[in-house]
Amino acid sequence: MKILFTFIFSCLFISNTFSQAPVFALPSNTFFMEGVQSFVKVQNGYLGVRKYNRMHKNIHKTHLNRSNISVVNYDDKMAELSENKFSDGEFVYGMLEPQIIKGEKIWVICADPAKWIQPGNIKAVEIDPQTYKPGVSKIIFSQQEMDKENGEFTSFKLMIKTSPNAKYHCLYFGKDGYEDFYMACLNSDFEPVWKKKIQIPETKTHHISDMSINDNGEIILTSITESITSFSTYNLNGDVKRKSIDFGNVEPTFIDILESKSGNMY
Repeated sequence: MKILFTFIFSCLFISNTFSQAPVFALPSNTFFMEGVQSFVKVQNGYLGVRKYNRMHKNIHKTHLNRSNISVVNYDDKMAELSENKFSDGEFVYGMLEPQIIKGEKIWVICADPAKWIQPGNIKAVEIDPQTYKPGVSKIIFSQQEMDKENGEFTSFKLMIKTSPNAKYHCLYFGKDGYEDFYMACLNSDFEPVWKKKIQIPETKTHHISDMSINDNGEIILTSITESITSFSTYNLNGDVKRKSIDFGNVEPTFIDILESKSGNMY
């Protein structure tokens, strides 16, 4: 598979201290406004996902923290037309920031309630394309699968990307500073093609830069450790091949993966 990428770098000498700038990964076909609220284009305008928080006092960090999620319809000028709250407005969702994505179907990625130090079940909720109301939900990673993942909910990073032909999705979930993370390749119905816990040698989650998936369901994940940029390519069976590039005295701050127009390479 051919790889085309760009990088923005600081021309630093090796002796200089390197400080990696934060990178905000945007899911395919999705854009962000108003902080972290995400949107997708639909026939009559845009759909956005909105979260309402209900916080508890967490002296011992044992209480469930809950939120409510809604899908908001906007016109082409981003004027709000309607809002559909999930579960009749009840606070039955977790604190993980929801994201809306559009492939063959429209999905909202969110989490079930959990203790303050846990992410909760990560799931996809299908959105009716006519009424924009929530439908069937599917758990991608359960809290039980991630039983060792603890930390303030703000320390978790979620990335979702969609292939150009909308046949596949890929999901990354990890806690900042950890050596391992979770990845999944999903079909258009958000059923797992494969999913697993992953560790890249000499790489921690804050080194992860970008991710993309092509029309064949192949995922490429990039990471940066000082001057070395690594490319991990996962095939449809979840098998991986890794390549690294050492830029010497040049230290990239992030890698931006460019999708090809043919959809079968990068």
